[in-house]
Amino acid sequence: MLTFDGHQALRLNGGEIEEGKNADLTIFDLNNPGFFPQQNMKNHLIHSNPKVYATMVNGSFIFIDGKFPNIDVEEVYKQFTNSYKKVLGIEN
Repeated sequence: MLTFDGHQALRLNGGEIEEGKNADLTIFDLNNPGFFPQQNMKNHLIHSNPKVYATMVNGSFIFIDGKFPNIDVEEVYKQFTNSYKKVLGIEN
């Protein structure tokens, strides 16, 4: 809905749900006040703070219902903390 023109402008193969296209998809939880009244969904997506329920990249869910099923979140936090300390010069 919002990505077709962007894909066209960059000459990328995507922006549509169709066989042979990249399967990137975001599913929003529409049951919140930011999406009411449900008159102009594009405006609501751009101007509200929508809750993301799920995100799919290349046909695989990378985020669903508040969790990252394929990522060790604790390991990401650990690596981020180590990188942060290196940038600040306070490595252990």
